[in-house]
Formats: sequence, C-alpha cells, structure tokens
Amino acid sequence: MAQLILVNIIIVFAIAYAIYALVKYLRKKNDPCEGCDGCDLKKEITQNLKKKADKNPKTCGCCPKKE
Repeated sequence: MAQLILVNIIIVFAIAYAIYALVKYLRKKNDPCEGCDGCDLKKEITQNLKKKADKNPKTCGCCPKKE
C-alpha cells in the first residue's frame, strides 16, 4: 500500500512539473533569449528593439515591416 502511495505522489509531481515547464515555455516563446535575463546580449537586443520602436512607433521593432 505504501508503495502505491509513493508511486502516485511521484506521478503527481511529474505531471505538475510538466505543466510548469510547458507554461514557462509558452510564456517565453517570443523571447529571443528564452527567459535569460542576465547576459549582456539580451540587454543589447532589448536596447536595439527599443531604439527601433522609438524610430518607428507603428511597429515593435521585432516584427518585419508590412509594405
């Protein structure tokens, strides 16, 4: 009986982690660095996107222009 409870607990934790990982992936899907916020490259990318958005307020800077 104890083994069955332990197996069920492990399965519940595995399902919970899978859901957590999926939600995290979907939230960071459009992020070029996939959620990493500590590197200089990400800071440079965000600054460039902000500069592009300031120059052309109709686009966010990351989407291709539609002409």
